[in-house]
Amino acid sequence: MVCGVANFGKAPYEVVSMPGWVVDEKGEKMSKSLGNVIFAEDALKEFGADALRLYYMWDIAPYELEKFNSSTVKKEIIGILNILWNIHNYLLSLDVKEKVKIKEVEDKWLLSRMNSLVKEFNKDLDKFEYKNATRNLVDFVVYNISREYIQFVRNRNDNAVGYVLKEALLTSLKLLAPICPFVTDKIYLNLKKKLKLKEESIHLEIWPRANEKLSDNKLSDGMENVREIIQEILSQREKNQIGIRWPLSKVVIRTKDLKVMEALDLFEKLILRQTNIKKMILEKDKVTGKFNLEIDIKLDDKLLGEGYTREVIRRIQNLRKEAKLNKNDEIKLIIVDKKDILIKFEKEIKEKVGAKEINICKNIDDKFEFSDEVKVREEIFKIYFNKK
Repeated sequence: MVCGVANFGKAPYEVVSMPGWVVDEKGEKMSKSLGNVIFAEDALKEFGADALRLYYMWDIAPYELEKFNSSTVKKEIIGILNILWNIHNYLLSLDVKEKVKIKEVEDKWLLSRMNSLVKEFNKDLDKFEYKNATRNLVDFVVYNISREYIQFVRNRNDNAVGYVLKEALLTSLKLLAPICPFVTDKIYLNLKKKLKLKEESIHLEIWPRANEKLSDNKLSDGMENVREIIQEILSQREKNQIGIRWPLSKVVIRTKDLKVMEALDLFEKLILRQTNIKKMILEKDKVTGKFNLEIDIKLDDKLLGEGYTREVIRRIQNLRKEAKLNKNDEIKLIIVDKKDILIKFEKEIKEKVGAKEINICKNIDDKFEFSDEVKVREEIFKIYFNKK
């Protein structure tokens, strides 16, 4: 404090929060005689400063006793930082535009959730509720961005995805920067050129403030119901042993709950896409609980054809990875399909796997550098390709 005033004419901070005592994971005082001492220098070398700072902010409120548990740092905190790093790698692989039109409900939901987070985070900081603030931020990164949003958009190919993910990640980095100054700045600098960031460090960025116009309680409340609906559909798929790659014709959802009906209206397209179902039928009816639903498990020839196509596409993509091809590398592709099951889906396969040329036939004489055989249910398909 004295140094800051002497050098710059002002205090470096206005308020100081002092944490409680640190004891071992059993709640006992650390002592050399007990052999339970963890020296700060050793912990810093093993885990790093960012992980330790995040652990202290995430684990307890500052006015509570800290029971230090090294296994929690290893299993959970390091995992959180790895997820943050993976999100930044994913963003680097996307096309990111400055101005885009937000149309899809999952994009609007994440931006709304982000602004709600900023508002609550700042309130919690002002009240010294650091644990609440940090846990909400971590949940946003781990669950809302990584496990939900990226899952929602994995098959989309439009500019809005890159823009929304950029906004969500940069906001998260700014909020996390005082807690994890090193990894947040490293990620910021890695993104600087691609995103045309102006500051030389994340620590020079303006602190986030909530944009009330982007917050929408209907989206937040709706997503809670959407999670339950998607989970129930997937559960019924699993019960009937129908994998997610096999399209189904319809799902019938019965409810009298107005919030559920509102969620279905807002998120119908997302629910169908995430569960690989063609149509949703909503019936207003009295049910036990908020809703009940039933999927149509009948697979006609068209639905079967789509399922076979998805399985073959997945195997071709895996084969591309095994061949160490880049995303933009094009291939010449041959698929041996004895029953002409995939003929109607030739264009889709070509686009999804990056094939400049594609030939679906019954036999092949040419030699190819890469090949594989895939059995889907009782059908066998042979795959061959060369890099163009």
